[in-house]
Formats: sequence, structure tokens, C-alpha cells
Amino acid sequence: NFEGIKAEALAVLDEKLMDVHPENDDLAGYGTWNTFFFYKNGKKFLRNHEKCPFTSSILAKIPGVDIAGRTYFSAMTPGIHIKPHCGPHNFKLRTHLGIVTPQEALIRVDTKTQPWPEGKCIVFDDSFEHEVWNHSDATRIVLIVDVWNPTLNSQEIDVL
Repeated sequence: NFEGIKAEALAVLDEKLMDVHPENDDLAGYGTWNTFFFYKNGKKFLRNHEKCPFTSSILAKIPGVDIAGRTYFSAMTPGIHIKPHCGPHNFKLRTHLGIVTPQEALIRVDTKTQPWPEGKCIVFDDSFEHEVWNHSDATRIVLIVDVWNPTLNSQEIDVL
């Protein structure tokens, strides 16, 4: 499903439909971190689903994607550095699908630093310290999807 998701992400970027990430001012150095939310902490962004029906149809197949955290296209401009930070809890796992991923764009989670593989996913517990750089001259784009940590049972998910 990568090609269909990529086409919609590039259309969103080309049409300048992204907003500045809510944590841009706190975490971003030079550059801008932009977002196009599908879900954010239980809120559904209906217009964004309508704009990206293919991506939305794929997301609908993922259990808990609507309430486990945040799901969005993330675009980081050239030169950006997202400072080291940690997510607030470990009850979710964060998935990054590499959409436009220059080799000079890197993510560090704990002690491992790597570029995003285009068309592939990186999955990590974002309660571990992580940071991002884009040393390229292209905008880096990933689809971020939060899902429930698979160690949780159904009762724990219901409580959360």
C-alpha cells in the first residue's frame, strides 16, 4: 500500500495542507516540523480522512489507531534537528512508515541511529529517548501511526 499512501502524502505537501506540529517550538531547532493529522488522542480529523481516502482506508484496518495516540503525516524541512525527547508513557508503540527518506535524514532511538527505509516501517517505544535530524536538502516525510503496546491485555486497553 506504500505507493498509494505516498501519492496522498505528496499531494498534501504540494497543496500546503500541513500545519506546524504542536511541539515544533519546544523541540525543533532550525527548520519546521509539519503535520497532517488523521487522529490525535481520540479526535478524528474528518477533512483529512476525506482528503486521503486511500490512507484512511488502510488506517481503518489497524486496531486502536483512532485512540492509541497520534496518527499523522510528518514532514521535516531540510536542516531541522528535533531535540532529544521522550514520549509520556509506554502503553503505545510508534510506527514510522518512510515515505520520502533521504539517507541524510536520521532518527536516533536510545543508542541506535539510522535513516528511515523508504516504503518500510520502523517501530519503537517512544518512551525511550529519541531525536531526529534532516541533514539533506529535501523534506523528509513519514507516516506516524501509534498503536497499542502488544503487552497490554484487553482490560488494560479498555481502562486506557
